[in-house]
This record gives sequence, structure tokens and C-alpha cells, in this order.
Amino acid sequence: MGTITEELKPIRFSQKVGADFNGTLKKRVRDYFKDNNISRFANANMVIKTIFMVSLYFTPYFLMIFGVVTNIWLITLCWAIMGIGLAGIGLSIMHDANHGAYSQNEKVNFWLGRILNIVGGFAPTWNIQHNVLHHSYTNVFGHDEDVSPPIPLLRFSPARQTFKDSSLSIHLCVVFLRIDDIIMDHDQRFSAIVSL
Repeated sequence: MGTITEELKPIRFSQKVGADFNGTLKKRVRDYFKDNNISRFANANMVIKTIFMVSLYFTPYFLMIFGVVTNIWLITLCWAIMGIGLAGIGLSIMHDANHGAYSQNEKVNFWLGRILNIVGGFAPTWNIQHNVLHHSYTNVFGHDEDVSPPIPLLRFSPARQTFKDSSLSIHLCVVFLRIDDIIMDHDQRFSAIVSL
């Protein structure tokens, strides 16, 4: 048995089935924002969240770098806090900005999207992996790396057989991902999903 990529066949999407789905979805989302008088861009809650998450990452970082925190247990706590800040930056701020959904100003989106470069990623690579590969093959096992990563620590698909028994239970890990939903204004979610 070969690797996943050797066994996959190219995917071809029908031009007829669901042809009006994208247009209908975009119209419904536009109507939702218009009917509820909501901007599809970041509101005050998102700006406060941005300041909070960026501070959550950089404050402990600078406290450690400048030697204010030297106790090993406090350093460990600082790293944990930075991890939460990093998740907030990646799962909402940078994500929305790279989708062009954070601000009407393209420069604001560009620079907030580049926060990823400061915290250890590379925005152009993320744009290709996420906007092209993920959104072209959303949740298609073997094609979307979000559900079929090279190292399967979590089992996102029943098609994943490798490490099936040793994979972490997704229902236990998802609790931590809900923290972002609790902090984030749910109306803002639509702007991250659909670029109009």
C-alpha cells in the first residue's frame, strides 16, 4: 500500500451540480449583514481582542527577554500564556486579515496578516496553504491538510487509519478551540468565512 498522495486521484468538480451555490451563499451572507445593519469587517470587540491577543503574546516574551522573569516556573507560565496569545493571533486576527475581512483598508489587512511572520510563520505560504489548498478542497481527506495532516496527532476524518488508536480524541481537544469562539463576536465569524 502506497502513501496517501500516491493513492489519490485528481478531483474534478461538476460545473452543473451546485453551480448556483456560491452565488446564493454570498447573497445570503450579504443580506444577513445588511438586514442586521452589521459591518462585515472588524468591530470594536475585534479590535479589543486584537490588542489583547497581541499583548498576551508579546508581554510575556519581553518580560523573559529583558530578564524580568527568571524563575523556571514563571518562564513556563509565560510560555503557556504566549501559546494562548499565539492561538488568538493565528485563529482570528491573522486569519481574518489574510482573508481581507479584518478591515476595509487593504494595508491594515496586509500588515495584520504579516503578524504571522513575527510569531514564526510565513504569511505567503499560509495564504497558499489556506486560501488555495484548504478552500479549494475543504474537508476532502487527502487533499485538505487541515483534516489530513502529514503527522496525524488528531483524527479529523474516519478515512484516517494511521495512528487511529493512538490519536488524541478530537472531542477532548476541541474544548480549547472553543475559547476563541467565546471571546470572538459571533457576527464577526461570517466575515472570516466568506469574502464578498
